[in-house]
Amino acid sequence: MQHGSDVRQKLNQQRQLDLLEPEQIWKRSLLAKIEGLIPWQVYDHLSKCGVQEIYRTCNGCGNWDTFYYRCSLKFCPLCNWRIARNRSELLKHWTVRVTQPKHVVVTARNSQFITRRKIRQFMQAFGKLRRQKLFRNLRGGCVSFEITNEGRGWHLHAHALVDCDWVDAAALAVKWGKLVGQDYAIVKVKDCRQQSYLGELTKYVVKGAQLASWSPEEIAQFIHAIRGVRFFATFGALFKLSREIRAEINREKPPAKPCGCGCVDWTYQTEEAVIMGEIRAGQK
Repeated sequence: MQHGSDVRQKLNQQRQLDLLEPEQIWKRSLLAKIEGLIPWQVYDHLSKCGVQEIYRTCNGCGNWDTFYYRCSLKFCPLCNWRIARNRSELLKHWTVRVTQPKHVVVTARNSQFITRRKIRQFMQAFGKLRRQKLFRNLRGGCVSFEITNEGRGWHLHAHALVDCDWVDAAALAVKWGKLVGQDYAIVKVKDCRQQSYLGELTKYVVKGAQLASWSPEEIAQFIHAIRGVRFFATFGALFKLSREIRAEINREKPPAKPCGCGCVDWTYQTEEAVIMGEIRAGQK
């Protein structure tokens, strides 16, 4: 009888998982693996994401509605698509202004451990690369850094979109290799006048499915290494234009929907704050 009960319980759990989006499953897997291994503030933000309700109350008429809290952590499976979308909008607006966009990929050998120092050294090497003679015609661009681990160690690589007439791939491989302490490095240079580059340049720091598949120790090592590190940067002409482009994007967005009473003044509270407010009001 106990065996049959266990089977039914497992089937019910599987049905519940089937109703969840993959991102929710990845997030639950992360939380189960990293509890106690990362700073509690980070864990708390991740645990509340997509779960905690935020109450929005109209200050005009008192009507309210709810939406879910978002942590905006760059490794969160529920939030990283928004980061990618914002980058995609920026790049679409920039590439119509340039005539010679090139997609450049640079890599480094896999390593056993990933640390913040190693990531920053890789990024600094890319900064030095942009100042080399082979990029003398470089007018501007952006770079997106990515980390993978498919069981053969940590793999750091970068996808750059540059406005440049010509990039010598052979010279790039040698120069980049020296900058990362190698005789030679794997690089790629692609002409990208179409929008095929967007998928690479707007990738997440790490995919949710891959992150959830790592061991607890690997996930904790990764999260500690990426804290406080920016994985997307603009330079040259794009850096100068980015503020203008973002203002243009904001102007194109539809205005925020007002309350039914016409008011656009809101108060935002967590569920706990709403309950405590009601308790205090009842005690008066």
